[in-house]
Amino acid sequence: MMKDDNASLRRRLLFDQAGDGRLSSFLAVVSVFFIGLMFIAVSTDPVKIGVNKGEMPPNITGEARIANSAWFSFDLYAKFNQSWDGNITTDRWFVVEFMDTDCPYCWRDAETMSQIDAQFGGVIITIVVASELNIPGHESSRKEIEAFQDKTDFEGCYTGKRNCADRPGDIHQGSNGNLFYYVEDLPGKALSEWNLQGTPTCFLLKPNGLVAFNSAQDGGCDQLGLKLYEIFGSGGN
Repeated sequence: MMKDDNASLRRRLLFDQAGDGRLSSFLAVVSVFFIGLMFIAVSTDPVKIGVNKGEMPPNITGEARIANSAWFSFDLYAKFNQSWDGNITTDRWFVVEFMDTDCPYCWRDAETMSQIDAQFGGVIITIVVASELNIPGHESSRKEIEAFQDKTDFEGCYTGKRNCADRPGDIHQGSNGNLFYYVEDLPGKALSEWNLQGTPTCFLLKPNGLVAFNSAQDGGCDQLGLKLYEIFGSGGN
C-alpha cells in the first residue's frame, strides 16, 4: 500500500512540474507580447490636435449645404482617409476657409475662392465655415449665408450695407467635380475650437486631415493658390 502511495505522489509531482513548465512558457509569451505593445506605444508619435502644420485640426460638425440646396448633417472627420498612401492625386485635399458674411475681407476673398475652385476643383473639396464675429454690424443668419453662397438677392452682407447678390466671384457651387460646402457656425463653436481670432482664415488639409497650410502662418489666404500650385502644378483640373 505504501508503494502505491509513493508511486502516486511521484506521478503528481511529475504532472505538477510539467504544468509549472507550461505555465512559465505561457507567462514568458505574454510578457513578450505586452513588452511589444509598450514599445509600440512609446515609439509611435501620437498625432497632435491643433491647427499648425502637421497637426490634426479639431473636428467640424453641424449643418451644411451645397449651393441651391437644403441643409444636411456634416462631419469633417468622416471625410478623411486615414489610410491615405501619400500620393497627391489618389484622394482629394481639403480647402477650409473660416469666413463671416459681414466681413469686408471675406467679401473680397469670395472671388479668390471662386478662382481656386475653377483652377483646382478636380483635386480638392472646399469647405467654407460661416461664423459670426462678435463685432458690431456682424449680425448674420442662415438666410444671409445662403444668399452669400448662392449670390442671390439679400440685403445684409458686408456689415449689412450690401446686397449678397453683388459679392465678387461666382456662385460657390463647385466645378470639375469639386464639392463646395458651406457649414453654418453662427455660435462660433468651430471658430473657437480652432482657436481663430478673425476671418478670413484659410487652411489646406491633406486627404488624411493633417494641416498642410495655415494662412495665419503662411502669409494669408492670398497665398493659398500658390500653395496649391506648388503641390499640383497646373494639373488641378
